[in-house]
Order: sequence, then structure tokens, then C-alpha cells
Amino acid sequence: MQKGGKECMNDMSGLMTSEGAPIPLKGVAIHVSGQGPASRVTVAQEYRNDESRPVEAIYTFPLPEEAAVCGFQVELGGQILKGQVEDKEKCLEEYDAALARGAGAFLLDQDRPNVFTAYVGDLRPQEEVVLRLSYVAPLTWLPDGLQLIVPTVVSPRYFTAEQVLTMDPAELWHLTPPAVIGPLPYGFTLTVDLELPGRLVGVDCPSHPFRWEMADGRLKGAVAGQARMDQDFVLNVKTDQVHEPFCLLAREGAGAQVLMVSVNPDRPHALARTPLEVIFLVDCSGSMAGESAAQARNALDLCLRALEETDTFNIIAFGSDWKALFKEPRVFDQAHLEKAGKFVRTLDGHMGGTEILAPLKAILEQPVPAGRDRKVILLTDGQVANEAEIIALAQKHPGQCAIYSVGLGRGPNAHLIRSLARASGGAAEFVHPQARLEPVMVRLMEKVATPAANPVEIEWDGQAPDLQAPSSLPPLHKGEHLIVLARFSGEAPRMVRLKVAWPGREPQWWELTPTPLATRDNEVLPVMLAREALRELEDHYLAYGWQPQTKGAGDLKQRILELSKQYGILSSLTSFLVVAERPGAAEAEVAVRRIPVALTRGWGGIHQVVYHSMKRPFFSPHKTRRMISRACLDLGLPESPASHRYLSKALSLILGPEEKDFRRLIQEQSAQGWWPLTPWLAQQVGLTVKGLKEIAKQLNFPQKTAQKIVATVTALYLLETSFQQWREEWRLSAAKAERWLKSQKISFPSPVVIFWEWLEKALATDSQA
Repeated sequence: MQKGGKECMNDMSGLMTSEGAPIPLKGVAIHVSGQGPASRVTVAQEYRNDESRPVEAIYTFPLPEEAAVCGFQVELGGQILKGQVEDKEKCLEEYDAALARGAGAFLLDQDRPNVFTAYVGDLRPQEEVVLRLSYVAPLTWLPDGLQLIVPTVVSPRYFTAEQVLTMDPAELWHLTPPAVIGPLPYGFTLTVDLELPGRLVGVDCPSHPFRWEMADGRLKGAVAGQARMDQDFVLNVKTDQVHEPFCLLAREGAGAQVLMVSVNPDRPHALARTPLEVIFLVDCSGSMAGESAAQARNALDLCLRALEETDTFNIIAFGSDWKALFKEPRVFDQAHLEKAGKFVRTLDGHMGGTEILAPLKAILEQPVPAGRDRKVILLTDGQVANEAEIIALAQKHPGQCAIYSVGLGRGPNAHLIRSLARASGGAAEFVHPQARLEPVMVRLMEKVATPAANPVEIEWDGQAPDLQAPSSLPPLHKGEHLIVLARFSGEAPRMVRLKVAWPGREPQWWELTPTPLATRDNEVLPVMLAREALRELEDHYLAYGWQPQTKGAGDLKQRILELSKQYGILSSLTSFLVVAERPGAAEAEVAVRRIPVALTRGWGGIHQVVYHSMKRPFFSPHKTRRMISRACLDLGLPESPASHRYLSKALSLILGPEEKDFRRLIQEQSAQGWWPLTPWLAQQVGLTVKGLKEIAKQLNFPQKTAQKIVATVTALYLLETSFQQWREEWRLSAAKAERWLKSQKISFPSPVVIFWEWLEKALATDSQA
């Protein structure tokens, strides 16, 4: 296998399962190669049986929910055996039969679109095997570059009481792998090799220490040191060229051709804004305690200040139950902003389980007020097991309410977060606790506050594709890349036209000529097309279930099976299977060994800084809270709900004085957009309140208004001159302030110019004092 397995296991090889047996998994190595529109990823898992009897290893692990798992190979005894995609039930039967007759059997199964299980059957004593799976996934493009997220941890999920009673026990077992606090008994490496568009501007990896270099236009790097699989790997790469539209062509077997179209249109300025009803739905379940709850509070504070006086809002906190700040949404004004601020400061992970369904249903069943657009902003780690039910609820209310989901923590459930956004016409964002929250929330609020482009249409030069994904183009938000894939049985069109219509504006048109891909890249686009088409079929079926009596159920299942087998990619109805025949009958009874996974760092307020023996840290979901409390006591960590105060204090020690001043300045802005005149504000520009008040007296306004005008111009001056590095984060605050100034009939060339004119008067006043 690739580097990592044996090299990373030396200091952990003595760790045991809860039964006192050695862990068969010895190492995991992940390699990411990115070129053009997609990443190709290989995950290698090395196993060895150190026991004196045969064992079956079962390992549950995450992959991206958008990944097209298109390869599964087994290296055993010097041979490389290639897996085939077959019906899930058939694969399970053949797997069990192979074990019964003494053969080696290796199965890869999908439990959720982002959770998978590998079965390594009948490893003989001292036998070694390497499982290699490969997948293709689209790269995530941001306004200033690209983002790569590689999940490495399966976080504990909340099961409703009904699920525990009715769920298939095997499914329940798969979704609750044994979790451990501390180091894992197997090593982990991750390497990256990305081809970048344009010139590299910057690299940021908030999740892991990351060494990198540029070579021949490619970013090459690796996670440094002995990394742990206790949080998702997040890499943000900034480049100076990210918005160029393109159309790529790949040749498929049997003469078919596949096109990929990608465009990121610029949104016109000054689009008319409909008043909003914004409902903030905030996860306060136990898993959010600690840093995730602190993220949610900070995100809420930023989002609230981006609202306008014409908007209404409410905040709903949920856990095992839910509670709302107001009985019904209230107008966004200073009084309600202050009430909201007090409510937000009380929020933490102290409300038990994660019952998203009930509050979301209550929101969606309320009629939308006339003349308003309803938007839901969901702040959560998404750690639930009833994703299908929640997503189906959103699908049953199309066009009624767009959901903007924000994934918090170090291992959020991306499947739920992205699917809710897709089903409702919203958008999804993810924020690692060590990444800057402000630019992400500013980006999200711009999407919430401004109309999306709709309709978005594509013309294939008079031809009709026999498969297109997405089949109907979704609304397009500011800053989003639109990607459309289509297959043509013969020659693909020589020209593709794309139309994007922003409300109240003339449509934007693009004419794109397909560029053929190199032969070695031909398989990428067909696989991505098939995965997106499968996702659309499976998402559609969530609203109806798999019951045979459902109209159209049989046809839909058949289409999923055919598409999965045709392209050799995993789905909810198929599995990969490899069988290695051996001479002789089965040996002694095979012992089952479940591979432990790390408890997500920061989950429930726990930070993995203490190492326990492997016999004690295993726990089931119903013991989770008790273990968290015990761990917090052992480590001297504060328990919820006080942990957010501890984390806020720690954050204040980390932030430099400039950033603390910037955050304070933003937080002091009023709901209407003006700033109050305070001694702290005057001090930031080297003046006194008295000097600024003297300026206000010379303005032809009532004094309270005049002081607000002076303070607001002073704050804008500070933003322009002292906090330029955070310009993307204060743009919305500045725009709101300028709108308020205009409402007071104040116009000026810039806050810098007018402030300097006032400064001379203020200095003269101070010198006379």
C-alpha cells in the first residue's frame, strides 16, 4: 500500500479491542489527485491478523456524500483482485457463502451516502491484505479558490426512539461503530496533488498541520506528523483564476460522449430585495456542546446583524425538544436585536438529543406571509440517523422555504446538510472550528438576502441528451458554480448555450465550445454523470420510501440498479464484492473484530487530550453523556452549559488586539446600521467623545441623530483604514451603514475624506479642553 500503514502503527501496536484482541486494521492511506473539475481519491486500508485464529474485520468509515465510488481492489498473497458491483442482497449472500466454505471474502457496502462499511472476511493467522477503494468527486469552488474536504471520522448519531424500535438491527449496528477517546491503533496519512487554475495566492489547512510545495503548476502536500482520524481534513486553496466558464468533452464506450458545463456568473449589482422572514434553527443538542455551540453563537450574531429593518426574524433552539425566542417572527429593530442577543448568549449543547424534524415541520407548515420570502438558516452538526425523513419533509414543501444549512464542528453530517439545501433551493456551507467564521457567514447571508437566478436554462444545439444531471437546473445563488453533465449516444453538440436570468435583469448568455479531455481523463466525466444521476434518483425516492406498493417504486429501483452496474459505481442498492478461493475447508470458527473509530474531536465538548486503555473507551450512544461528564471532570474541562464561557475566554487569548477590536466594532453596530458614539470608538481614532460631540453640534440635525452620524462615519473610516484585511467580512455591515446615512440625506465622497475634515475640528476642540 502507499506510505503510512506500517510506518504509523509502531507506537500504537499494543492497543487492543474491548475483548483484549489486537486490532486487525494497521493503517489507512489517502491520496487525492485533482485535475480540472474533479478530484480522484484512493483510500488504502491495510489489515493483518495478529491472532492465532481466523478473524473477520468490520470497519465503518466516511467518504464524501458526493463521491462516486468506482473502484474496489484487494491485494492478497501477491495477487490483485478486482471487485464487481452487484445487487446488495446478492453480494451479502455470496459473502456469507464464501466464508462458510473457507474462502476469503471482501465486501464494500454503503450504509448512507457518506457512511460505508468494509468487511474483511476470514483473515488467517498472520495473513495480510490491502483494500483499495477509489472514488471521483467534484471539486468545491469558492469565490476565491477551491476547497477540498476529505472526511475521516464517523461521528456518533442521534437515534429517535421510534428508530431504535423499528430500524433493521444490522443498520443500527453499522451506524454505531465503537468510538474511542484518544489515539487509534492504526496510522493515517493523507497526500494531495492538485493542478491549479491560475496563480497560487494562498494555502490554508485549518484542520491539520500540512506541508506543501508548488511544482510544475501543481500543489503537492501531505499531512504532517502522526495525524489522527478524529476530524475531517479541510484544505482551502486561493488562486487568482477561478471564474472562467468551460465545457469539457469525454468519450465513453460504445461511441457515446459526455459533456460537462461549468459557469459561475457574476450577479448584477443592486438587485431588488424582497423583505424576508428569516427563521434561525439552532442545534443545541448534546453533541454541539463546547466549540460547536460557540461557533453557532458567533454565526448567529453575524447573521442577525446582516438583516434589514424591513425583515422579520425568529430564533428556534432545538434538542430533544424545541423553544422559540418569540411566539411569532418580529420586526428586526434595535429592541428585538438586543433581546435576540441575550437569547443567543444562553445557547449551548444542553438540550439533549437532536430532534430536527419537529421544529422544521412547524416552520414549513406555517403559511408564508404575503410580500415576504421565508428563509431558514440551520446551524447544526447534523448528527442524526433519520436523515431520510428530514430530507423528505423538505422535498414535500418545494418552493415554500429555502433552507440554508451551515455544517459546524470537525465532522458534520454533510449528507444531511447538503441534501436539505438541494431539496429546498437553498445553499450549504461548512465551517471548521479553526477556520474563520466571518467570511463564510457573509457569503451565506449574501445568498440569503439577494434573489437567486431563476430560471437557468441550457441548450444543447438542438440535440437532446439521453441522460442529464441535474435533470432540471436549480436556482443559482451568488458565487455558486453551476455544473451540468449530459450524455449523448452519438456525437455531442459542437456548441452549448447557457442562459441565466436574474430577477429584473436581461438574461446573461454564454456560448461554450467543448474541449476534449485527454484519453486518461475520459472516465472521470461519465462516472460523475452517473453518480449525480443516481443521487437525484435516490433523493427523489426519499419522499416515497422503498415500499413495493408505492407507485413507480419498481421502475425507480430498476433504474438505480442498472445505472450503478453500467458504470460500476456504488449505490444504496449495490455493493462491491471480491472472493478469493482457497484450497481446503473452513478452519476454526471466525472471530468478529469491529474496528474502533475516533470520537470526533470537540464532540459534546470533549477534546482528545487524554489517552485511555482501549478496554475502557468503547461506549454505546446511551452512555455518551455520562462519559462526556466523566471525561470533563477527569480533564478539568468545564461541563455544559458553562463550557462556552471557557472557550470564549480561550479565544480572547488567541486573538490579537486588532482582531478583537474589529469584532467589537462590528458587534456595536445597531440593527438600523448606525453606530453609537462611545468613548471606546473615539479612542480607536485617537480622539475623545467630547471632540466628536462638538462636531455633531455643528451638523444641522437633532443631536441624537447627529451623534449617530458622526459615530457611523468614524466607524466606516476605521473599517477602511484599520481593518482592510477583513474587507470581505465587513462589506455587508458597511453597506447597511451607508444605506442608513443615505436615509438621513447624508452623502460624501468617502468616509476617509469626510473624517479627515472632521478630524481637524476635533483636534482643535480637544486642544482647547
